[in-house]
Amino acid sequence: MMNKAKLQRAVVTRLPRVLTDVLYSNHLEGNRKNIEYNDAILKKTHIKFVGNGNRIVIQPGARLTNCKFYIAGTDNTIIIGKDCRLTFAEFWTEESGNLIQIGDKATVSGKCHFAAIEGTKILVGEDCMFSSEIVVQTGDSHSIIQNDCRVNPSKDIIFGSHVWVGQRVTILKGSVI
Repeated sequence: MMNKAKLQRAVVTRLPRVLTDVLYSNHLEGNRKNIEYNDAILKKTHIKFVGNGNRIVIQPGARLTNCKFYIAGTDNTIIIGKDCRLTFAEFWTEESGNLIQIGDKATVSGKCHFAAIEGTKILVGEDCMFSSEIVVQTGDSHSIIQNDCRVNPSKDIIFGSHVWVGQRVTILKGSVI
């Protein structure tokens, strides 16, 4: 049985390339963790898995600095496209079957929080630009029940290609831009 420090090193060294200054937090509640990347640079990036069957795919040429990933639940996927430049981006999934996909050549220049819950998707097209202090969330983080029925289900958010999102914008469930 490996201690926690050796286990963390073992997980990181199995990757195809060396991560630069990665802060990796390993929750042992999930036993199938998967991070795929090739020719990407991650600096001061924190990754936390809780659950099974979750994965992160980072395409070649992507550069992530001071980013955070929190993936809880099962079968959630986060995909970062080719040649993306992300600084202070946060990716958050809860429950099962969520997808966050950032298209090729997208940029995040300041704190930007992407949250997908309850089996929803956030799809960002190619060459999109996000300023700072942005929140993108597919759900309300709470249920509203009327007559024994939930009236506020989570919904997907879709951005086309070449979209620019300005500072301090909040984009909520069901938005198509």
